[in-house]
Amino acid sequence: MVELNKLEDIRDIDVTVSSRDILFWLNEGVNKFIKTRYGDTNPKDDSYEETQKRIDDLRKLVRDTTLYTGLTITAISVANPGEVTVSDVGDLEDGDTVLIKNVSGMTEVNDTEFTVAGVDTAANTFTIVNTTTYTAYTSGGYAYRLFDRDNTYKADLPDNYWFATREQVKFDYTCLGSTVMTSLTRGVLKTTDDYYEQALQDPYSEHILHYEEAKPLRSFIGNNIEFTTDGNYWVREYLLKYIKQPVKIVLSESTIAAGANALIIGATYVVTAAGDDITHAGTTYSAGEEFIATTNIFTTGIAGTVDTVGDCDLAEHSHNEIVKMASALYLESVSDPQLETKQAEIITME
Repeated sequence: MVELNKLEDIRDIDVTVSSRDILFWLNEGVNKFIKTRYGDTNPKDDSYEETQKRIDDLRKLVRDTTLYTGLTITAISVANPGEVTVSDVGDLEDGDTVLIKNVSGMTEVNDTEFTVAGVDTAANTFTIVNTTTYTAYTSGGYAYRLFDRDNTYKADLPDNYWFATREQVKFDYTCLGSTVMTSLTRGVLKTTDDYYEQALQDPYSEHILHYEEAKPLRSFIGNNIEFTTDGNYWVREYLLKYIKQPVKIVLSESTIAAGANALIIGATYVVTAAGDDITHAGTTYSAGEEFIATTNIFTTGIAGTVDTVGDCDLAEHSHNEIVKMASALYLESVSDPQLETKQAEIITME
């Protein structure tokens, strides 16, 4: 509210804003802050890594992960149905399709697609078909997760994924007619639905393996990533560096005993229990009333229940800038005529 009064002449605007409204606009400010630091709306025209300020702006949101599209096989049982044990089933689900390659011993399963059933995430196993007539498994092999499309492999995006900043894959390929499991690390060829079919027909497309070089076509399908090859190599791993979704600033309910050193100085608290008035810094607050903690101690006759505003998980130095953006977004929404955010003012926050 202090920031609102500093931005513009708002004498004709009701600035009595509820906690939930404040949280909404703060979260909108967080989203806008990230987008102005990463992507096409970046007013500075440099990436988030190029200066120390940029590094500090988003560094707490950067994550690095490996998503496995090729599962390492450690055993296959001779049974009905045959049970495949892998080092980690990851996000494999019943009904998924896998392509098995490079198994020694039970060679009957090689270069064959199977529909997965009975996925056991605790034991890292799944079942395929009746293998009672197959040769006993001895070693090796990978089960590559497939989309329902030729030569297309899939991985699941992390739940907190927002923007990709760096992408690579590891793949295996056939050399001189023999299946050689050689894990090469290469980039990806980002594609869209408009370009996808064109790339498949293009004899010079980078997704075609040539002298051990290739970049699979990469596109997003819902919460999945798909990689399309020319059939001469198989995607085993997806190496993803990304910016995660920021934690939402929310109200969390907690009960605090009277006099306890439990308040966070600067945090906003809402009294939620009727009849449980809370006295803080000489002022008494009733149910539905808010106060900002100036000390970490409050007093009351009995234990009081309060809602605490959760903290932002961006770097602390960015919080003032986020509040400015949130306040400007709020003013754009409620003023008449609507106030336009001054882009030059946002740029000067750098």
